[in-house]
Parts: sequence; structure tokens; C-alpha cells
Amino acid sequence: MQKQINGIKNRKNEGISADCLKVIAMVTMVIDHTGAVLFPQQELWRVIGRIAFPIYVWLLIMGFVHTSSVQRYIGRMAVFSLISEIPFDLALAGTICTFRWQNVFWTLTISLLMLAALKKVLDQMQDERAGGRGNIVLKTALIILLTMALSEWLHFDYGAAGPALAAVFYFYARYQRPSLLTGFCLFCLAFLMDPVLNGNAGSTLAWYYAVASISSECFGILAIPVISRYNGIRKWKRGKYFFYLFYPLHLLILYGLAMVR
Repeated sequence: MQKQINGIKNRKNEGISADCLKVIAMVTMVIDHTGAVLFPQQELWRVIGRIAFPIYVWLLIMGFVHTSSVQRYIGRMAVFSLISEIPFDLALAGTICTFRWQNVFWTLTISLLMLAALKKVLDQMQDERAGGRGNIVLKTALIILLTMALSEWLHFDYGAAGPALAAVFYFYARYQRPSLLTGFCLFCLAFLMDPVLNGNAGSTLAWYYAVASISSECFGILAIPVISRYNGIRKWKRGKYFFYLFYPLHLLILYGLAMVR
């Protein structure tokens, strides 16, 4: 994995920095939420907004790889999950509290927990006492599937597909496979697990919504060429909390605008 990361860092005079990726993700996220809150009948806003989530997940993976403390990273994400919940509910559900849909920080937090568990298991592959490759594959699959199921059952944004994308992007960062494009396609297909995990496999309507989710999220493929040009450079280290606070703040602003329309 370090070889892959070093290869990224060596492209310092080309590509796109982490700072630039954050700005792209923020701008497209604002476009997405503006459409959802203020212009729900205009699909173009949401189409452009599909670019944001894959970029945020990639940045999460890079943050996980380079953090000096996974525990503090997870704790920070959990805190902002709590801070963001009321603004999220107000802007996108029109109520101060709902358990039917939780903000994306929860998705990223549970994905971080999954990544920590995956790293521990995958690092054992070089240890002969790990019980063999088959045992590692089984543990890896169980960790990913359990995280996907929890994300779906707890109604985290993107459901089971969120942790699925984090897993395949982590495998790419660690092993350079599957490709980012293949990983994104697996992310889209993960929406088909929604009816199964929710116990609605016999519902035609549930499958319709799953396919509709794929038809919407597929536009996120536009993020893959951007992510593939990531060069590992990060300069705005002191402003990291701005990027965290931006999420609940922009939701509150959109809620305020919706109230005065």
C-alpha cells in the first residue's frame, strides 16, 4: 500500500491536490442540496451533485491512510455527525428530528470503523498465524457486509452503498485493484441490496426505488476522472475544520432560504 501512496506523492507537478478535490466536492454538494431544498423539480442540480459523494469517500480513504490517530479521526467524524443531524433534518426533511434518514457524516463514520477493521484483518495476510487466505477473505467479506447492513438499517445516507464504495476505494488505494471505475460500478450495484436488507425483496416498489437510485447515482461516474488525477498534495492543513463545519452551515443557510421563499 505504501508503494501506491508513494506513487501518488511523486506526481507533485501534475494532477489535482486534496485541497482542490475538497473544493470540487463542496461546490457540487452545494449544487446538489440547493436543488433538493429549493428546486426539487429540476433534476440537473441533482445530476451535478452526484459528483460530490465519490470525491468525499476518496478523501476519507486518504485521510484514513495518512492520519496519525484513527481513533481521533473516527471521534471527530462522530462529533460532526451529531452536529450535522438537526441542520440535515431541517433542510432535507423539513423537521427538527427524523430517524428515517441520517446525514452523510454517519455514513462516513461507520465507513471509517469498517476501514479500521479491514486494515487490521488485511495486515494479517503477511502473518502465517492468520489462518490462511481463505480465512482472511471470509473475515473481510463479513466486515463489509455487516457494515453495509448496519448503514442500511440505521438509515444512513446512501445506505449500504456508502460503505461499499469506501471498501472498494480502500482496496484500490491499498492494492491498485479493482480500478476506480470498477469500484464505482460496484457502488451503483450495491443499491440493489436495499430491498434485500430491508426485507422488501418481494416488493416491486422497493426494486423500483433501488433501480431509480442507480439511475441517479450513475452520474457520479463524472467524479472518477477527477479522483484519478489526485496527486497527494495537501496544503490547507490549518483549515480542516472549515470543511467539516461547512456541511451543517450550508444546510442551515439553505433551510433559511427555503423558509423565506
